[in-house]
Amino acid sequence: MKRPRALGEFIDAALATERLRRAVLLERLRLAWPGLVGGAVAQRTRLSLSGRDLVVACADAACRELLEDGRTDLQRRLRRLSAGELTSLRLVE
Repeated sequence: MKRPRALGEFIDAALATERLRRAVLLERLRLAWPGLVGGAVAQRTRLSLSGRDLVVACADAACRELLEDGRTDLQRRLRRLSAGELTSLRLVE
């Protein structure tokens, strides 16, 4: 008979699965990013996840302003790409 797994083992496995899922999501977003915002803007930004937010670190105010101008459409496209996992877009410099 198989021994029951300890609760800690279940928690560790769940956390590992969640980290992997988030890493895959972030990589999918990074690969799609140039197509969403254009190559020049993509090169001037860095993406990360914070909770259900996509955090976009912009190289300068001009880059941030470009993204801010198309924010509504960009958020809609990101939600679709992430199958609803992302709820917000946070632009930072």
